[in-house]
Order: sequence, then structure tokens, then C-alpha cells
Amino acid sequence: MNMNTSEQKSILQYSTIVIIVICFIIAFIYQNIEYMQLKMHYHAMKNEYHAIIEEYEREKYQLSKALSMEQIEAFAKNHGMVPMTKESLVIIKGKKGIQ
Repeated sequence: MNMNTSEQKSILQYSTIVIIVICFIIAFIYQNIEYMQLKMHYHAMKNEYHAIIEEYEREKYQLSKALSMEQIEAFAKNHGMVPMTKESLVIIKGKKGIQ
């Protein structure tokens, strides 16, 4: 069975078209895989960012709570300190010339 040159050309053309279509399909699939990986990394980074912001807000709240006057007064009372009064105030006068 001998093929003439026109049949060989048409088979070569179809083969070329099939190979090009397969290459486009592979490129499309690869592009989608890359896109999905980037999307997953983006979501992971976004979740990590929100976790860091939540931790920051929690720490900021704890710090403001610790620095509140009620907490400081409670700490002072628990450690035997009492509010300052006129009687407990001691003024020390230094020598003249020493400021």
C-alpha cells in the first residue's frame, strides 16, 4: 500500500495540528495548576496575616488592661502599698547651692 504525496502531506498536517492542540492543552492545564497554587499560597498568607492581626490585637488589649489604673492600684494593694496622704509625705530639704 503506497501513499501518494498528497496523502502524506495531509497526514503530516493533521499530525501537526494534533500535536499543537495537545501542546496547548498541556500549557492550559499547567497554567491552571500554577494559578491554583498561587491562589492557595495567597489564601494561606491571608489567613496568616489575619492570625497575626488577631494576636496583635489580643496583646494590645492585654497590655492596655495591665496598664490601667485599676490594675496598678490592685497590684499596689496586693503588695502592701497604701495611698499617699499628707501625713505619709516626707519632704527632704537639701543644702543650699545643691539643686
